[in-house]
This record gives sequence, structure tokens and C-alpha cells, in this order.
Amino acid sequence: MQPSGQASPHDNSRSLTFRYLVGLGLIAALLIAGQVIIQLSAQQQSTDGSIVNYSGRQRMLSQKLSKASLESLVAGTQEERDVALTEVQDVIVQWERAHRGLQYGDAGLNLPGGNSAAVAELFGQISPHFEAMYAAGRCLVPSSVSVPEGCTLGRTVYVQTIIDNEAEFLKGMDAITFQYAAEAEGRVASARLQQFGFFIAALLVVAGVGYFLFRPLTRTISQTIAALSESEERLKQTLQETTARSRDLQTVSDVNVQIATILEPRRLLQDVVDLTKERFALYHSHIYLLNEEGDTLQLTAGAGHVGREMVGQKRQIALENVQSIVATSGRERKGVIINDTRASATFLPHPLLPNTRSEMAVPLISRGQLLGVLDVQSDQPGYFTQDVLEVFELLALQIATAISNARLYDQADRTSRHDRAITEIDRRLQGALGVDEILQTTVRELGKALRVPYTAIELKLPKSNGEHADAAKEN
Repeated sequence: MQPSGQASPHDNSRSLTFRYLVGLGLIAALLIAGQVIIQLSAQQQSTDGSIVNYSGRQRMLSQKLSKASLESLVAGTQEERDVALTEVQDVIVQWERAHRGLQYGDAGLNLPGGNSAAVAELFGQISPHFEAMYAAGRCLVPSSVSVPEGCTLGRTVYVQTIIDNEAEFLKGMDAITFQYAAEAEGRVASARLQQFGFFIAALLVVAGVGYFLFRPLTRTISQTIAALSESEERLKQTLQETTARSRDLQTVSDVNVQIATILEPRRLLQDVVDLTKERFALYHSHIYLLNEEGDTLQLTAGAGHVGREMVGQKRQIALENVQSIVATSGRERKGVIINDTRASATFLPHPLLPNTRSEMAVPLISRGQLLGVLDVQSDQPGYFTQDVLEVFELLALQIATAISNARLYDQADRTSRHDRAITEIDRRLQGALGVDEILQTTVRELGKALRVPYTAIELKLPKSNGEHADAAKEN
């Protein structure tokens, strides 16, 4: 049974629903009312802008009327007088329409009429001056409109009438323009005050609804939002990592395409380090190759001017050097990362690379044989991650394959070249007529096959006394 005086859950639910609907209704009503006020205010500001604009324009037109009237009077030719009178005609039409519109309204000019008492009084004060100027202007160009009564005076009188009334008209229009502007500013201030009042009322209603209805849900909503934000951040991070991984893999593919056709080992290595540094935005990149004895890593190629200078220093690292990340990578045949060179005991600094902050070494292995080590460096700490290592391991595999292929091609080319040289030597020797020709042919063809600038054959020839004399044939 429900205890006496205690509302049932159903009643509480209905009460909360009712309050919720009332609160939403109040908020909606306040928002609609505020929007209506904003729209009305915007419309009124547009109208006020037109009123102030035409009010100020009346001053300009009255001055233009005076100027054109004078020009018609002092014109030296009939053509000049006709031009001035045409301008007078155009001005009085615009001037009269705007003047009437400001007082009584004109939908075409966006002028509502209905002026305040202050503005109406000011218009009453300038009315005699306007009418005098308008009538005089019409008399100057009687062909443009119906000729009013009394246009019997000379042009000089009408021009003088316009000039005599212009100053008072300008003074009155200044006062009207300022009054229009002041009234517009007052309406803007009133509209802002009303909007602010509706805004405060809406805030109070929202606060009340939140206090009585949504306070219990605040924690849950906050937790949900936090969870969604965390999920979004994880998604963004995953997307960034995926994008970076795809970009790196594409870079590996691009590098592989560019080096796949290079069969000259030293050019291949130089292109690899230059492309690796450029495409992965690294601080430095270079390659160490294992010597024939298999106990020393020799710097063979380095990116840029610094890399070439380091190669010229014949830098090398013993494979058993435990303080070298390059040697460790080659010895253990796995990638090694140092993400803070300033805190690492296995980082070997070089004066030509003072800004190295992180380093990664990846072994170059082909057909189970260690060929060397790819060493890359960044000027940012923490630059190399496990994902980056995996990408460079793939790149190292392709580089090692390219190196192995280049070596095989070079070996095959040398063998083929030597075989051709032997065949050519044998062919030429068969046609030789003497020892000198045989020796000359041999050294010449050997030089071509071995691609060396100097070739010589030394012979031990017996002397008449039984001793031997040295003889040489050079090319």
C-alpha cells in the first residue's frame, strides 16, 4: 500500500512531466517572443536607415538644385543651358518625391511616414522654403511639368529665390536628420533592453527547469559526454595513426619504385638515403654496410652535404661495440630505437649532427645475411614509435633486396665482361704473329675487361749467361 500523504511514482512522473512541459513551453514562448522582437527591430533599423539616408540626401539634392540653377543662368551656350535645365528637372522630381515620402510615406522608397510630433514640427518650419524652391525650380523648366500659375518672372528671379531659401532649408533638414537619427538610436536602445530582458527571463526559466528537473541527470549526462569525448579522441587518434601509416606505406612504395631499377650499388645507396630523409621528413639518414670480414660496419652513404662529408671521413663502427645503436641493431638483427638521445648511454653523437634528439637503427638483411644497417635520426624527441619501426623494417627489407640484386647484377656483369675479354684475347692471339703482338693484345684487352687505367705484364727472359732478365709490356 502507498503510505498516506506520499505521492505514488506514477503521480511523481506525471508531475515531473507537467513541469517539464510547462518549462519547455515557457522557454519556447520566450524564444519566439525574443525572435519576433529581433525581427521587428531589424526591420525597423532597415526602415530607419532608409529614412536617415533620404533625409541626408535631401540636403545634397537642394545644393545640387542651387548649383544647376546657377549654371543654367550663367551658361554661355544654349547647349550648356539645356544640360543645366535637364539636371534641374531631374533634381526637383527626386527632391519633391523624397520630401513628400518622408512626411506621408512612400512604399517604393521604403519610407513609412507617420513621423513623430517633433519631426512634423520641423517639417512645418521648412515647408515655406521647400515650396518656394520647388515652385521656382518648376518655373525654370516649364516644359517638364504643367506650368504653374505665376511663372511670369525672369529666370534670374527664380534662381535667386532658390538661393535665398537654400540656407534655411539646409538648416532645417540638418535638424530633421539629427532628430531622425536620435529617434532611431532610441528605438535600438529600447529593442536591446527588451532583448536583454527576454534573455534574462529565459535564463531564469532554464535555471528553474534545470534545478527542479535536470539536476539528478547532470552527473549521468556529464559522464556520458566525457565518455563520448574520450571515444571521439580515441577515434581521432586512430584515424590519424591510420592516415600516417597509410602515408608512410605509400612513401615506402614510392621509394621502392624509384630504386628498383638502379643497379649501381653506390648510386643506389645514395638515392636511398636522400629519398628516405626527404620523404619521411627526417633530420638525417645514412647507411652502414658490413665489411667482407663481417666485423665492422662502414658508413657508405649519407644524406645531403653532411652525409657525404661523414662518408669522406671513412666513419666505421665495430659490430661488437655495445655502446652503438647501429652495432646493436646489426648484431641483434632487429630494430633499435632511442627516443631521447640526451638520456641514452648508447647514443654516439657526431659534431656534424648536433640537433639529433631521437634515433632508430634497422638492420638490412637479405636471404638471411646481414648486409648493413639503415640509421635514421630526427630532431624531435619521441619521434619513432613501434608503428614507424614496422614501416622502416619493410623499407629496410626492400633496400636490402635492392642492394643484393645490385651486387648480383654487378657480379654477373663482371663475370660476363671477363668471359668476353678472355674470348676476345683468345681470338686475337690466334692471329698474332709475334710475342710483342701477343703481349700488347693481352694487356689491352685485360685493361678493357677490368676497367683499369693501367695494365702491365712482366716476363722473366733468360740471358746468354744463364741469368734472367726482366721484360715488361705495358698499356
